[in-house]
Order: sequence, then structure tokens, then C-alpha cells
Amino acid sequence: MVKIRIVKIKSLRRGVLSLVTLGLILGFGSPLGTQASSLKDTSKDAVNITLDDIKLEPGQADINQLPEELKEKVQDRIKVMDEYFLQLGELENKIANKKAELNNRINVSQNLNELNALQEEYKYIYNNSEIIAGITKVEIEATIDLQSAYTNVTVPKPTLYYDSDSKMYSLTGTWNWNTNYPDGSVGGLEGFGLRIEQEQITVFQHDLYTWDNMGASATRYHPSVSAQVNSRGIGMKWQDSWRNLSPATYSAFSGRGHIYFKFYNGTPYGKSLNTASVYAHTWSSTSLTSLSAGLTSFGFGWKNESHNWSRENYNVVSF
Repeated sequence: MVKIRIVKIKSLRRGVLSLVTLGLILGFGSPLGTQASSLKDTSKDAVNITLDDIKLEPGQADINQLPEELKEKVQDRIKVMDEYFLQLGELENKIANKKAELNNRINVSQNLNELNALQEEYKYIYNNSEIIAGITKVEIEATIDLQSAYTNVTVPKPTLYYDSDSKMYSLTGTWNWNTNYPDGSVGGLEGFGLRIEQEQITVFQHDLYTWDNMGASATRYHPSVSAQVNSRGIGMKWQDSWRNLSPATYSAFSGRGHIYFKFYNGTPYGKSLNTASVYAHTWSSTSLTSLSAGLTSFGFGWKNESHNWSRENYNVVSF
């Protein structure tokens, strides 16, 4: 049976509403065992297989090992979710830029009105993820918000989403600089990580985008990322940049990263899980050499450690 779902994606870059129509083949199949290599040998009945039928090993999974129809379904859903997260990221960047201008007492009245409008638009998109992208937020049980302790960078709590069409989860997090940001000495690699405690996961795909501090004309970057994926999450490294323009431009003024995954042992119904995101910054001669998601914390490796810090935030979600 074919079920057609209409998903509305509002493109802020184009300023129009476009309709993304996904024809999703739904059904039930038999468990395939634990070997990913066997998936390519499935028969024509693969059309009935869902991610719930497939048990891949924890850590990084090869999406190309999925049966063709299921691979296309997962890739289509990832595209829709990517677009949704990009909308959030672009609005987060505009809001952060407005706040920085207000902190510097620039065009206060105008910027305050524009900030309020941006926050209302962001609130609508954030609160209507199911209408816009067909994904729902996993219930938040408790939060441990550390961002108030940071003056230079804000690291909000990560958010966990569930996509019922693909039976896939996405954990996403973000950061933004406040009034101050690097003034030329960007150092070596930056880092961003996402982590889940208590349960192992199988990661199908990951991505990261950053934006600079140029306000309404901010540039979006899709940096080349070195990623370390394991059964607890991901650590991503990339090189930031600074340009001596007027005003000076920093490529990682704000950013958003996410992973798409399934729980190795199935959805942990009745359990509570800790989720975390982290942003790591370097300057001068220091560089980040490794960033990994551990069982209860992130692991860091530094070169010439002395000019670096990391900022982390947490959520507790329940199933």
C-alpha cells in the first residue's frame, strides 16, 4: 500500500512555500539478522522492509547497504530534515547577529523590532516541526542548562527528533558567539560533538553547517569535516577562518550539526537518556586533534594545549 505524505518546507532563502511530496512505501518485513552485507541480497520483497526490520552493528553504517527502496526512503527523509535544520540554523544566525548588534548599541530601536520578528518566526518553525518536516521532538524530562555560565559563546541544549516515516532519529545541536569572537588568531581545528548515553546507536549520516557574522547577508558554510563516529555519537573537526574585512568576518560565528541514526537495540521505551552537545574552540598555536563521544563524556585531544576551551550542554529525554 502506498501512503502519500505532504510535507511543507518553507525556504527562507527563496521566501516561498514549496511542497515536498514523498511517496513512502510502508509495510512489514521479516528480520534480516545482524549482518549488513546480507541486505543487498534481499529479494523483491525488500519493498516491505523498514528500518525496524534491520539490525546493523553500532557505530557508522553504510546507507548504501540498505535495500534500494528503503535507502531511497531514508535519503528522501534526510533531505527534508536537512532543509528543516538549515531553516533553524539560518534563523539562529540572524538572531545571534541581532543580539550582538544590540549589545553593541547599534540601531537599537530598529534591531529590537527585527529581533522580535525573527524570534517569532523561529518559535513557529521550532514548535511546528511535525507540520513542516514530519518529525516530532522526543519528550524532554529534565534539563541541565550550562549556557548561563558562558559569556563568549552560547551552546543551547540539543534536541532529539523522531521521524515515524523512516523509523529514524535525529540528534541536533547548535552554538553561536555573542558580542566577542576571534579577532584573527583562529588557531587550528574547531570541534562539535553530539552524544547519547545509556544506549548504543547506528549512525546513517551526519552533517554540519556554519554561518559568519555578517547579519542579513551572512554566508553559510558547509566545511569539510573530519568525523569520528562510534556507538555513542560523533565528534566533528574542521578549520574555521577569519577575514580582515569591514567588519571582520568569522566563518564559525554560529553553527548547527546533526546525526541521523537508529537505536541498536530498538527504541528504549520506558527509559530516560542523557543527550549532550559540545563546541570546542582553539586559537593561536593550539589545534584540536581528536574529538570523540564517550560513554559519559566527550574525549578531546589537543596539539600545543593552552589556547583552547570547550562548551557543553545537556538534555534528559524520556521514551
